[in-house]
Amino acid sequence: LGYIGQALALQTISAGKAGFICSLSVITCPVLEALFDGVKVTPPFIAAILLSLTGVAALELTGDVTPSIGDVFALAQPLGFGFAFW
Repeated sequence: LGYIGQALALQTISAGKAGFICSLSVITCPVLEALFDGVKVTPPFIAAILLSLTGVAALELTGDVTPSIGDVFALAQPLGFGFAFW
C-alpha cells in the first residue's frame, strides 16, 4: 500500500511535496501509540513532532503546495508504513 501510494503520488505532484508527505511516516508510529496504546502526550512529544514537520517542510516544500489528489496517494505511504511498523 505504501509503495503504491508513493508511486501514484509521484505521477501527480512534485517530488518535494511527495517527499514531505512521505516523511510523515517518522511521526506516524508515535502518534498511533498515543492514540491507541495510551502513551502520554507530553510537551516534548508535541515539540518533537512540530520540529520534525517544520524541518522537513523547510527542506522539501517549494513551489506549488495547493492540495491535490496526489496528496492523498502520498499520504497512503506514511499511513501504510506507520500501521505496519506500529
